[in-house]
Amino acid sequence: MTAKAPPQWIIGQLVAFNRKYLESKYTAEIGHLKEIMENNVYWTHLHKCCTDKQAKKAPCHKTKNAMLCADQWLRQELSDAIGLGAKFIICVGNDAKAWVSEWEKGSGTRGVRVFYLPHPSGAANGAWNPKDKEKMIALKSAITGLLTTID
Repeated sequence: MTAKAPPQWIIGQLVAFNRKYLESKYTAEIGHLKEIMENNVYWTHLHKCCTDKQAKKAPCHKTKNAMLCADQWLRQELSDAIGLGAKFIICVGNDAKAWVSEWEKGSGTRGVRVFYLPHPSGAANGAWNPKDKEKMIALKSAITGLLTTID
């Protein structure tokens, strides 16, 4: 896993969050998650292709087209991952959260837990340090849920 790959960014954000808000309580769990993510993870993107309704290439990326593409491809990827024994899903970013939340209501996760985290890029640093108390509680819950789920 390269230093610039999104899974590594997630680990970096978790380390910083743990240090800043959780009194470094989950250092060992983050280390274990890092090992899992380096050796046994499949990651994909919501915004993977620019297709229109007719499955033709669109001239540029559009969120609407990305959602159509996700409907066609990401749904199958997640189903396959669950079928192969995925233990959990980490979903990052607002667009992915909106799509996965709808997918979760429909075909569902078949018991596989989904953890929603902010996008790990530097552009989303504010989401990793929410000033709103409710958002902080929700983020702490998602992070501690994830870190106590891994085995």
